[in-house]
Amino acid sequence: MNTYPLEREELCRYLPHRPPFLFVDRIVRKEESRIAGEITFRAEESFFEGHYPGHPVVPGVLLIEAAAQTAAVFTGMEGYSAGKTGYLAKVEDMQFKAPVKPGDRLECEVYLERVLGDFLFFSSTVRKGDVVVAKGKFTVVVKDDRRE
Repeated sequence: MNTYPLEREELCRYLPHRPPFLFVDRIVRKEESRIAGEITFRAEESFFEGHYPGHPVVPGVLLIEAAAQTAAVFTGMEGYSAGKTGYLAKVEDMQFKAPVKPGDRLECEVYLERVLGDFLFFSSTVRKGDVVVAKGKFTVVVKDDRRE
C-alpha cells in the first residue's frame, strides 16, 4: 500500500520516463479512478531559453505531457500497463487558460473515464493553486512491445 505523497524515486517504479523528460515530481493523492500529481517548472529548464526569451512560458505540449505522465503512473499502479508500455494515442479538446511561468507549481489531476480493450480514456485538469491553467481529454494505448 502506498502512502502519499509518493516521491519521484518511488513513482518511477511505475513510470518509464526519466530526466530531463520527467514532468511529475510527486503523486499527492490517488483514489479509485483518479490521481493527482505535482510538478514545479524550475527556471533552469532548458526550454525556457527559447520559449519565449524575455517572457518564459511553459509550452502547452509539456502541460499535456505532465498530465499524460501522471496518467502513466496511474496505469502502472492499477496494473493496466503490467508488462506493457503506454503511448499517448490522442489528445482532444485541450484548452490552455492561463500561462505557466518558471517557478509555478502545478497539480495535474487525471480521471480515468473508461477502458476499452487496450485503450484508456482520461480527462485532466491542470491547476496552479485554484486557477485552472489547462484541461482536456486524452487517450492512452498500452502495447506489449515484446510482440512487435
